[in-house]
Amino acid sequence: MRIRFTFNDRSLTATLYDNPTARDFASMLPSDLEIEDYGKNEKIVYLPRKLTEDGSGPFGNERPGDLRYFKPWGNLALFYDDYRWDGLIRLGRFDGGFEPLSATSSASEWSASSRSMPTNSRSPLPIPRKAGA
Repeated sequence: MRIRFTFNDRSLTATLYDNPTARDFASMLPSDLEIEDYGKNEKIVYLPRKLTEDGSGPFGNERPGDLRYFKPWGNLALFYDDYRWDGLIRLGRFDGGFEPLSATSSASEWSASSRSMPTNSRSPLPIPRKAGA
């Protein structure tokens, strides 16, 4: 499944992995979320509730462009630089570039939506906006 994040008239798409945690995240979409810079290598997004940890398992090929769930805090971690950290669950990877993540340093409103679509499709997804936004 592909998802789209939209913020400040920019958008990114990511392909979610097929695991219980990624499916639990997708079930929360569409959502309006706030994203903030953290640790100079990632953006974090606090979710309205914790996700299932059934998608947990070891991995070792961390790299920029990863979309992860941080179990201890219950937040998304969107990495735009190198990282290595325990307690993460793989949710997916950003398709193509992820430059907008590193370009925005202050907290921003993000919209996230999902739609089942072929992974080779580059068609934009419509993003619902919050009233008054």
